[in-house]
Formats: sequence, structure tokens, C-alpha cells
Amino acid sequence: MHIVSATNAGGTFSPLGGISTLFVWQRDILSFSEFFALTIPCLVNFLIPALIMHFWVPKEVPEAIQEKVELRRGSKRISLLFVITLMITVSGNVLLELPPAAGMMTGLGLLQFFNFYLTKTTIEQESDFAHVYRFFEVDVPKIDNNKTF
Repeated sequence: MHIVSATNAGGTFSPLGGISTLFVWQRDILSFSEFFALTIPCLVNFLIPALIMHFWVPKEVPEAIQEKVELRRGSKRISLLFVITLMITVSGNVLLELPPAAGMMTGLGLLQFFNFYLTKTTIEQESDFAHVYRFFEVDVPKIDNNKTF
């Protein structure tokens, strides 16, 4: 519950924190630097519900899962592209007076180029059930590690 409350309250710390604040920023209702004036109201909007919930949330801690999570190929670089997109958006708006949507679309373009690179450089592997496909004389599908859901 604290995470939901903090996320919603923290959305106004920055115009990139939430969709509604991004719209306010794009319509030039507030400039980027004016969002920092909302720090105190955001803290109040988080701390009051957090203090109230503190008394009703159970104190038990769930067990940690011991399985190792493997990141997919390119995941760290995609995270870096996210940070670069934020930097392009903010600096493009503040320094060049470009609309924030231009920076976000630039980041989307970078992500699309990277997706193209990942797709073209993937190493295809044979399916674990290739023997079954060969038995029935069917084309053996290749495993594509870059497929999305």
C-alpha cells in the first residue's frame, strides 16, 4: 500500500512522474522547474496516509524467493535508453524549448532502433522438441530469445 501511495504522491515531483503531470507540462501550464515547488504537498500526501496505514499493515515479512532471475539480452541497455530518454526530454525542453513530446518520441525512436538491432543479431536455437517435429516431417521451429509476450 505504501508503494501505491508513494507513487501517486511522487508523480508530481517531476513532470515525468505521471501521465497527468506530463500533460500539464506539455500544455505549458507549469515549467519543469515549477514542479519542484510541489515537493512539500507531495510529501504531505504521502506521509499522512502512510502514518495511518502503518498501524494496520501486518508486521510480518514474506520469505524471499531464492531463484535467480536472468535478465533478457539487452535489458540493461534498454534501462539506459530510458534514462537517456528522460535526459533528452528534460534538456530539450529546458535548453532548446522543444515540446516534451519531442524528447519522448526521440527516445521511442532510439528504442525502436535498438529493437531492430536485437532482432537482427539474435542467435536462433533449435527447439527442445525438434525430434518430434522431424518424426512427423514438419519444419522445426527456431527458438527466438527476443520474442516479446
